[in-house]
Amino acid sequence: MNRLLFTILLSLTLTVSFAQKKEIATARDQVKKGTNLQQAENSMLKLLENPANRGNEKIYRLLNLSIQKQYTQLNEKMYLKQSVDSANVFLTLNRAFNYALMTDSVLKDERKRNEEFLLRYVSNLYVGGIYLFRKEKYADAYALLDTYLTCREHPIFADYKQEMLHEEPAAFRALCCGYRLDDMQKTLKYRAQALSYKPGNLVALKYLAETYQKSDSTFNDYVKTLDVGFATYPCEEYFFTRSLNIYMSNQKQEEALALTDKATGACPQNLVYRYARAHLLLSMERFPESIIAADSALALSDSIADCYYIAGIANVYMAEQLKDKAVKDKALKKKMLEYYSNAQPYMEKYRKREPARKDKWGSPLYNIYLNLNKGKEFDEISKVLRWVL
Repeated sequence: MNRLLFTILLSLTLTVSFAQKKEIATARDQVKKGTNLQQAENSMLKLLENPANRGNEKIYRLLNLSIQKQYTQLNEKMYLKQSVDSANVFLTLNRAFNYALMTDSVLKDERKRNEEFLLRYVSNLYVGGIYLFRKEKYADAYALLDTYLTCREHPIFADYKQEMLHEEPAAFRALCCGYRLDDMQKTLKYRAQALSYKPGNLVALKYLAETYQKSDSTFNDYVKTLDVGFATYPCEEYFFTRSLNIYMSNQKQEEALALTDKATGACPQNLVYRYARAHLLLSMERFPESIIAADSALALSDSIADCYYIAGIANVYMAEQLKDKAVKDKALKKKMLEYYSNAQPYMEKYRKREPARKDKWGSPLYNIYLNLNKGKEFDEISKVLRWVL
């Protein structure tokens, strides 16, 4: 029984060995003739699925030759402006690079030939990555750019690194690909090099901020990125508004005010910054300062109607603070009426600009007209607000 089992196993081993030798011989012939190269590549990859073949130099050598010949054939067609799928050309090159780098430690005798191939075409990885990026094929673009950036660390490129001049723009595009793919790991992998690429620094900071924001574990990185972004681009509203929201949601009004001070100081013509400062001062009940801030925004432009509301409602609030004491104090009553009088033109302008916002201007105007004895205006606002009051 044991002898029979041995005979069967030996027969199977010989059959497998013969089949493997036949596959290798067929692949060798295909590589030599430059035909059916994709088949040769697939055949060798299938053989490598067997761990016993992982040290077989013949298989690795044929794998490299089959894919490298595929690329040179496709590249030649592209050079001659023959019909060819450009994306496939670049993806074939990427496979050739990955195979060559993977097999380098096994095929030491082949290193010289592999070096020549890799060094000759390495810049095409970058070109292909950019091409696929522009075609919005972000997964494929990332694959090429990742290989281009990673292969720089391989010993083959030790003396060639200085000539690979596209590290920073390649890293920037790789980051963009990761962002478009919504893949945090890919987005962050080359962030340091990407941020060093000055033409893309602003976009990279925005993409990193949005990537960090998606996870609680990276929230601190989100805040740091916003800080760096605001410090570098103080007139870029993206970083300012998000930093302000963080301060306000955490009830850090003083920090928020300091941010608006820096922003308006750096960009005095920015209307959004001035409006944000006025709104913040109003919420802090620093009414005189909020009016000054709103007026400074209106002096630039009246395009943000809420600036009229802020100045108007701040005067109304100051008037109402005096209401109880003003009953017995003529000086305070005069001051109270002065505040209502100051509030009137602001609130009327806001009403004109935002007629649908009765919820905001209705009650303030009602109180203004009532306290200033504006009979005609009071009757009109009472009719308008009948359904509200």
